[in-house]
Amino acid sequence: MFAVVAGHLDYFFFGTGIELFSGGFIGVDLFFVISGFLITRNLLADVSRYGRLRLQRFYWHRFLRLFPVLALFLLLLVPESFFGHLSAPDVLLTAVLSLLFYVYNWFVFFTLENVPGTGHLWSLSVEEQFYLVWPVALLLLGTRYRLRWLVGCAAVVGVVGLLRWAGWEQGSSWLQLYLRTDLRLDTLMGGAALAFLGQAGASSHRVRKALLITIGFFLLAVFTLDNEAPYMYRGGYTLIGLLSTLLVFLTVAGGMGSGWWPLERLARISYGVYVYHMPIVMLCAGPVLGSWLPSETLRLGLAIVLTLTVAQLSYRVMERRFLALKSP
Repeated sequence: MFAVVAGHLDYFFFGTGIELFSGGFIGVDLFFVISGFLITRNLLADVSRYGRLRLQRFYWHRFLRLFPVLALFLLLLVPESFFGHLSAPDVLLTAVLSLLFYVYNWFVFFTLENVPGTGHLWSLSVEEQFYLVWPVALLLLGTRYRLRWLVGCAAVVGVVGLLRWAGWEQGSSWLQLYLRTDLRLDTLMGGAALAFLGQAGASSHRVRKALLITIGFFLLAVFTLDNEAPYMYRGGYTLIGLLSTLLVFLTVAGGMGSGWWPLERLARISYGVYVYHMPIVMLCAGPVLGSWLPSETLRLGLAIVLTLTVAQLSYRVMERRFLALKSP
């Protein structure tokens, strides 16, 4: 998610100038892989421990984690959009409803409209649609034959890549191909495949060396890719999905990413950072703030500080209270 935030900072503050993080959008692909992995791993752990999928518990936990932050975000943003005339009332109403019912990606897909400050939330809708369907699929088809699931996940990755390529060749716009839920299943299924694969044993030294190399390629992609370029839809996104899947696999296999308190603290507020950052960045980069704080560097720093502060306050004041309602 922080790659996405960096990309938005780059875009709003530097536009078509520096474009240091032009490929920051691939943070979404990595996020989808992580989500597919964690959700599937937790569901499989439930089956292993209790002999069944506890769907009611799963959906309740997802609601407690995701909805309060989104509701607060909309509570703060909607009055500003309405009274500031940032969006037509009918567009604003439809957008808010699509956000609350997690179909915002399809709202943007069909209307090519969005409320300023909400454009990044399409990915939450894709996530929630996955959360709704995936546990039911596991329940109906069973989780016993993991090899079949691995083959199925691999098949989905291949099919999605071909559909994305075919859509581009048939003249679909990059934005529509970017937003479609079905064309995001390759990364989600890549993460799910890792959960079915389980923990693979390997030399710690070799894993960490491979992880550093993979991180290097991922960062190179963050610094160079363009999400509107034809190559992204002619196999580029498939390769990024595979790279993200490898990155998650090596991170888990190497036991990395845990035990370091700054990283754990950032992970704790990462959802809030993602949800809240866009309006804050737009405000700091906009002409109103720029008129009395001309320094772009200071406004960039202010955007980062405000985003982290708001996310931290949200977690401490509100989110922890809802998370405490989770059942064992």
